[in-house]
Amino acid sequence: MTIIECDSIAYLLKPEIFETHPAYLDVETQGQLTAGETVVDFAGLMNQKPNAKVIMNLDWQRFVDLIIDLLHHFD
Repeated sequence: MTIIECDSIAYLLKPEIFETHPAYLDVETQGQLTAGETVVDFAGLMNQKPNAKVIMNLDWQRFVDLIIDLLHHFD
């Protein structure tokens, strides 16, 4: 499991430990240099309504405590 997957699951369990920013997010499928890359428009340059919450920061200690607490369920 990657840190991104852990972040996603942790966000569902404890969204209050994350700082998010609404933004328009899309996957580039046509660009020769960027095909397959995720593009996030924080500045609104694409004139699209935000369609995602992008995690910008988290309370690292509370995140670690959550993971440790969840692992204790496997004892």
